[in-house]
Amino acid sequence: MFDGLKKAISGVLNSFKPKEPKVGLGKELLAKVVKIKLSPKEIEEFSENLFLELLDADVPYEIAEQIKEELKKRLQEREFSDKYKEEIKEVLRGILIKFLPEGKLSIDKKPYVIVFIGPNGYGKTSSIAKLAYKLKESYNVGIIGADTFRAAARDQLKLLAEKAQVDYFTSDDKKAQYVIKKGLQQFKDKDVILVDTAGRQELNYNLMRELEAIFRNIEIDMGLYVLESTAGNAAFEQIQEYKKFAKIDGLILTKLDLDTRGGSILAAGYYRIPIYFITLGQDLKDLKEFNAKEFVKLII
Repeated sequence: MFDGLKKAISGVLNSFKPKEPKVGLGKELLAKVVKIKLSPKEIEEFSENLFLELLDADVPYEIAEQIKEELKKRLQEREFSDKYKEEIKEVLRGILIKFLPEGKLSIDKKPYVIVFIGPNGYGKTSSIAKLAYKLKESYNVGIIGADTFRAAARDQLKLLAEKAQVDYFTSDDKKAQYVIKKGLQQFKDKDVILVDTAGRQELNYNLMRELEAIFRNIEIDMGLYVLESTAGNAAFEQIQEYKKFAKIDGLILTKLDLDTRGGSILAAGYYRIPIYFITLGQDLKDLKEFNAKEFVKLII
């Protein structure tokens, strides 16, 4: 998991050896009293090497560039001991966390309506079931299947809702907003209502107009975009198109256990979209709240 990003950072760190000051002191005393100040050339070479490795790890160009510039600035501002590699790691962790905004779900009204958005194949349906399974520990949860483009999606969600032991509603209405309105009436006594919507890999005009109608005509508390972590940077361009028609308050990153590069996750910070949850497997229990510090420690 995230091997590309791990190797990118560790490779540059392991090959980096700054020139230590020459003083007539024993090694142990040297470690205690001598501080290493990196030269402009060393900072430039280290930052540039990291920049190129980040690009290879699928980090978007703009973000890799921002990380490079921030790193150069911070390295210029401080001195290091003989444990400089660990100290540089801490600097990098602080920088990367800026690109991993966390979202914390707060259920502050009843019912709290969450609409799920995203292309087919990214794990949207299973993510709904996983979140329902997690929330039912504290809340009375209902699921509405409003993918009017695919009957199979509604059938799949029904089976997952049964597995999660959560109430499920759908109808044969052709317009998703009507399905949702009926479901909201059915589940008016629920604490949380999770709503599935249609998804397409390509940007479908009819689908987008349907999403626009949902968000225009129904009171929605949160829009969660389900993003497959292995989808690459183009997925974030797609999010920008979705945002023209729907409210996107946060992300669920799926299939992190299959993500060998990991770099595209940093694009969330570039677009300032909070990450609320991640999924790490197929089981209903394989969803957890996103923690930026924990994530960064996995890769550095």
